Amino acid sequence: MIFVFLNNKLIALDTVLPLMLELKRRHPGVRLEFLCFEPRTEAAIRENVVLSDALDSIGRLRMVGRRDAGAVHWLGHRLRSIAMLARIAFLALIGRASFVHFKALSEWPFRLLYVLAPNRTFFAQAGNTAQTATERKVDQINKKRSYPSILPAAGQLIGFNGDWWGFADPRLANKPRFLLPPTIQLPAWNEHLAQVAPRYLRDVLPSDNADGAGYAVYILSSMDNAPILQDPDGFPGLLEETLAELYEARPELFVLVKPHPATRSAYRERAAAIIERQAAAGQAVAETHLHPQLLARNARFFIANVFSSTFINAVLSRTPTIEYTRYSAITLAVTDNGSMRPDFVDHFINGDAERLRALVGELQPREEGARQPVMPQFEDAVRRLLDTLAGAEPAAGHHGA
Repeated sequence: MIFVFLNNKLIALDTVLPLMLELKRRHPGVRLEFLCFEPRTEAAIRENVVLSDALDSIGRLRMVGRRDAGAVHWLGHRLRSIAMLARIAFLALIGRASFVHFKALSEWPFRLLYVLAPNRTFFAQAGNTAQTATERKVDQINKKRSYPSILPAAGQLIGFNGDWWGFADPRLANKPRFLLPPTIQLPAWNEHLAQVAPRYLRDVLPSDNADGAGYAVYILSSMDNAPILQDPDGFPGLLEETLAELYEARPELFVLVKPHPATRSAYRERAAAIIERQAAAGQAVAETHLHPQLLARNARFFIANVFSSTFINAVLSRTPTIEYTRYSAITLAVTDNGSMRPDFVDHFINGDAERLRALVGELQPREEGARQPVMPQFEDAVRRLLDTLAGAEPAAGHHGA
């Protein structure tokens, strides 16, 4: 049994699920259980039907957090948690459980599982992209953060970028490690998306756009207060402005707006109201919670008001990306008057609406068949990791491309 301990951010599941799908394809007998700790995380997973359906096809999702407040619910949750932990600990003790996590097992009480099965505890990178120094600086403008120095519970390491901090931590230098490609490039996941994409897209696109020609994907932030902007409360205004500029530039363009899974209800309502107003004015626009990689397969372009890690889906599909924003002077000084992630942003525009309209009017659809396949040099690392997870062979030394 492999237990996957998810973070409260959806990106962890987004990253690990394609890997588990590949594992299940190559080792069908493996049993998988995914654990999350908050009702809102469970809700975000179920809202993203592509992830939710794929998870249900290979394993079980268990929400182990507390759903209700109050002393009785607290006591009941404690008793259930103790029983659950005892069950998993017993399986670990007899060699029947392995663990994949992003931080959950680094602290007690779940660190007990690492103590019982150190060699079968896999500490994984929580996203397909590693945060750069510029991103961290911009993030600090938004919110001062402290980074915990606790030693990760890591018997083995799984990363998707050579510069991931887990690979660079000297305390983990002697741990077996696997350097893999971004998981969204794995064959099983892409075959799954190719199979289900027509059905999912039929539900969100009008019948005359069913083949995907003529839609753009608009990735929203959580829309919270953001000091990186000229107006820290400017994300709702940017949403309204961006939709209006897209409509003026390409009236026939269908725009699929994808909210951030961590968006608070008040901002969700504001975004929904803006989308409704634009639709009433004649714009072809709708909200979607489909997976960004599925959307990237036929999109004209991706656009966002701040860099989003979901842009990797567009980049690997050779779909153009646009960051249209209104950064403050302090932020622009940090980013050298560009995007915080120029490697994922094809076009950066700071507050120049005329330039945005011109760009959108000129962009052409990408060439068919231009998606980037898995690099062959990673196949050995993928095979070794999946065999190790499935218990087909012991891990030894460092593995990677």
